Amino acid sequence: MLADISDRKQAEEALQRSEAKFRTIFENSQVGIYRTRTYDALILDANQCFANLLGFASPEEIIGLEHSIDYFVNSSDRLYAIEVMKRDGEMRSFEVQMRKRDGTLFWGLCSSYLNATDDYIEGVMADISDRKQAEEALQRSEAKFRNIFENSQVGIFRNRISDGLILNANQRLANLLGFDSPEEIIGLEHSIDYFVNPSDREHAREVMKRDGELRSFEAQMRKRDGTVFWGLTSSYLNAADGYVEGVIADISDRKQAEAALQASEERLRLALTASKQGLYDMNLKTEEIVVNPEYALMLGYDPTTFRETKSRWVESLHPDDRESMVAVYSGFMTGEAPNYQAEYRLRTRNGQWKWILSVGKIVAWNESGEPLRALGVYTDIDNYKRAEAASILEERNRMAREIHDTLAQAFTGILAQVGAANQVLTDDVEATQAHLDLIKELARTGLCEARRSVIALRPQLLEEGSLQSALHRLVTQIRAAANDTTLYYEVKGATYALPTEVESNLLRMGQEALTNAIRYANADEIRVELAYDRDQFCLRVKDNGQGFGVGSISASEGFGLLGMSERAERIGAQLTIRSQPGQGTEIIVTVNP
Repeated sequence: MLADISDRKQAEEALQRSEAKFRTIFENSQVGIYRTRTYDALILDANQCFANLLGFASPEEIIGLEHSIDYFVNSSDRLYAIEVMKRDGEMRSFEVQMRKRDGTLFWGLCSSYLNATDDYIEGVMADISDRKQAEEALQRSEAKFRNIFENSQVGIFRNRISDGLILNANQRLANLLGFDSPEEIIGLEHSIDYFVNPSDREHAREVMKRDGELRSFEAQMRKRDGTVFWGLTSSYLNAADGYVEGVIADISDRKQAEAALQASEERLRLALTASKQGLYDMNLKTEEIVVNPEYALMLGYDPTTFRETKSRWVESLHPDDRESMVAVYSGFMTGEAPNYQAEYRLRTRNGQWKWILSVGKIVAWNESGEPLRALGVYTDIDNYKRAEAASILEERNRMAREIHDTLAQAFTGILAQVGAANQVLTDDVEATQAHLDLIKELARTGLCEARRSVIALRPQLLEEGSLQSALHRLVTQIRAAANDTTLYYEVKGATYALPTEVESNLLRMGQEALTNAIRYANADEIRVELAYDRDQFCLRVKDNGQGFGVGSISASEGFGLLGMSERAERIGAQLTIRSQPGQGTEIIVTVNP
């Protein structure tokens, strides 16, 4: 009997192809495939990937030999999986930590089903260690971000675009707006209510709509108690989700510091303008010089067009000052002289020479210690130098007049008496003696005047010490020359130094007062007193001589009053003269330190 089994043969062939295809998939799959016995987890079948997951080279090393339960880090995980499968017949996406045979740990993702009839479990396992590590890294990153978010010293926020509702915020933002916690503002408060000027928020929105972000935007904000502060905001726009995220920092201290700096700079500018002082800022490497308008005006130039350079400055120096000032500049360049003070002449726009006092200082160096930047001021001292020259000339003329009026007259008188003595020398011995006595007196007077004139011409008195020591030496010298007059000198209070120009003029006034007392007062007692108080200095010269009517004698007629008055005015001192005929004279000079 012959039967047609073509369909069966085709079915067998199809089954063989299917089994071959499954075997290929089974053996080459990138996930582990296994069959284990339910009660003791003996591995009944496994593919190459599963063997590799457990640390073996081939499935033959584990099939019928190894038990999967031995590779669970926690055996309770397998028991839990068995319970789930007994209850549900399967288990899906179960994450479990496994151990290779060398002890290396890895994370496996299992899906399996229970064949209770044949008492085995079939499933697949994938190594998800990389994913778990990535998830853990992400969790750490999120925890770190959360920590930064919650503890940041700047406010962090997310606001709804449409109405400014605060969707999320950290503790710092809550504190900036005057709240104790973020929960008080999230979903409840609108950021627009805290702008001092709502137009600032509108401007910020326009910038973000145009650019997608906002950077370093400064705006005044108001806390809920009304306190105003300055905020510095940077944010970006998420138009798709309708929100803005950003950060805000309180820059009130910086804004206050900037305002104080601007006020200080304005005061400096006004002070320099009022005092007509020039200011320069020089780059010692490029030799570029930035100056203020007063610098240009001082030299007669238009500030809007004037440009200073090192070469122009050198060319403008007076020929007699150029060499010394170039040496000063060279000292600057080498760092040998970090600061200086010098007087020199510069040519103005109209070709005239003007005396300048320049004070400069190095303010910046590079890492090698080379000077980079110098700042300084220019002061117009032309009038002072002219007055100084005139004062010197005046002093010389005064001394010339004094010598002419005293020494010249004394010696003329001596010559006349010598002539008269010659005429009576042989005729009248008594008359001759009288002439000789007069000659002796005239010579003594001339000697005293000569000593006094020499003392008046010795400026080194002050250069060799302080004002009090210089006056002490002066009194000592005059005391030695004026035998008929008693001089007293006293210093009261704790001494302190006054500006050099002030001390120099005080010394000159003291000299003049002593000279007048010796020459004109016919005093037998002169007292010189220096009184140092905290808020005032006083020079007092008092004699018991013949005195005079202060209002009846012009200052130009004697006693050097005009010169003393001019010196007092020059140093901002107050000069007081007290005198009455027959009651002596008192000269008082007071000055504030």
